[in-house]
Amino acid sequence: ETTPVLMPEVRANIVMDFLEGVRVQEVLMVSHNPLVSELHALLIDGDISHMHILGTSELICIEFDAIGLGVGTSPFRLMPEARNRQA
Repeated sequence: ETTPVLMPEVRANIVMDFLEGVRVQEVLMVSHNPLVSELHALLIDGDISHMHILGTSELICIEFDAIGLGVGTSPFRLMPEARNRQA
């Protein structure tokens, strides 16, 4: 399912409100910066003062029992492998 809530210009608090209404246990969200970096910072740290800017194609797992500031944990992160590209 796609939603306009995941557009890069949307603020993370809007996405958090959206997630509160989701009635499944596992969600895969795909979007762009700055939204995903801001959402990660709010869910894990509770604020954006030390926000980690997620890299292109970086995948972050965030686990939480309820949506809220600083309540999530991040058990793993996957980074794309660097590949040798020859023209």
